[in-house]
Amino acid sequence: MTLATRQLCVFLLIIFSLPLVHAIGISPPSMEVMFQPSLEADGELTLLAMGNSFGAKISVQGELEKYITTDQSFVNVPPEGMKLAYHIRLPESMRPGNYKTYIVAEQSAVQQSSGPGKAPFGAVSAIGMPIYIIVQAQDNYADISMDRPGNV
Repeated sequence: MTLATRQLCVFLLIIFSLPLVHAIGISPPSMEVMFQPSLEADGELTLLAMGNSFGAKISVQGELEKYITTDQSFVNVPPEGMKLAYHIRLPESMRPGNYKTYIVAEQSAVQQSSGPGKAPFGAVSAIGMPIYIIVQAQDNYADISMDRPGNV
């Protein structure tokens, strides 16, 4: 195969692949929550379709997934995007530390009757919004200062 033929094949592959490319977005990119006992909070994120509508499976994944829920487990995102509500219900107490949990939107695989996309496997796009929950220690701390004799 000559170099020109190889370049033509690569060019055609890129051109024919363009309609198969989809992009999804999420806003805000992340959220931070300071722990408060029995905190209940509602939030909203925006799923962005970047020009093409798509179906998406919604899930919560991570360390505190049992405390974060969404209203829907599957959504159809129109080209202009859509809002998705989520709810945070934290327990009475937690160990100090930083916890990360994601709300994930995974684009549904589109199977076509013929041509590319007909196979039962392939790549799908997914995006997640991390929710950081920060639990500070409630212990008493000693206040220490250091002085050197003769300091002015």
